[in-house]
Amino acid sequence: MRLILAAATFVLASPAAAQLNPNAGPVTGEGVLNDHDGNSGTWKLSATLSGGAFTGTLDMVLGGKPMSVTLKNAFHENGNCIVKGENGRNRFELSGKCSPTRFGPGTISGYFDRDRSFNGEFSGTLRWGKAAAKPAATGIVPTAKLMCAYRERVGGNVAGDLPTYQSRPSSMVSLTLAGGTYRTRNASGAYTVSGNRIRLTSGFYAGAVGELRADNSGAPAVYFNLEENRRANGVPIVDPWSTACATQN
Repeated sequence: MRLILAAATFVLASPAAAQLNPNAGPVTGEGVLNDHDGNSGTWKLSATLSGGAFTGTLDMVLGGKPMSVTLKNAFHENGNCIVKGENGRNRFELSGKCSPTRFGPGTISGYFDRDRSFNGEFSGTLRWGKAAAKPAATGIVPTAKLMCAYRERVGGNVAGDLPTYQSRPSSMVSLTLAGGTYRTRNASGAYTVSGNRIRLTSGFYAGAVGELRADNSGAPAVYFNLEENRRANGVPIVDPWSTACATQN
């Protein structure tokens, strides 16, 4: 199953060389992240690697809160990438092993201005050179049947106990979109699309809002962020954690 929130192997176009060249040039990347407070999100990189140093921008959304930073003191060395930047008092860093196709698993750290600091883990993919110019499937309604799952945080509630994240089947199980109608394993209804957002307007999941963007393979997928999917009484509409719906292999 090709789910962005599940531990999986993703293969994308890569440079001919098996190892990264310190002058590899243009690169784009995307992936998922989780902090130690149970928030999940995504990251996107648009940069250039020259002389072992990265220049460009790094965007992320964590727990529904966005941040965009300009890369500063970001570099590649000995098979590791330290991609970090600042925007005023906002700061964000990804640190981990990197290759022609993958970035991470690794660690995240950062600070939301006048809000909070955070740390956690991430994973994702990279595209270099001509492959980096390939547009992501943002705002595209998937035509294939999607399988849905979420990652649940387990542990990490007491000092010294680090949390782990386990993949669980979504209450939707599957999601199929066609002609303004959605269908899950046990429910159906209507949906509307505005930009890169899809809103389920009737049926059991009425009110759910999903983001239309690519999974780590580049295929169209739908992501339901928990913070965008609560009823007025706070009860989750879809799952108790953020949900990913993506195509099967």
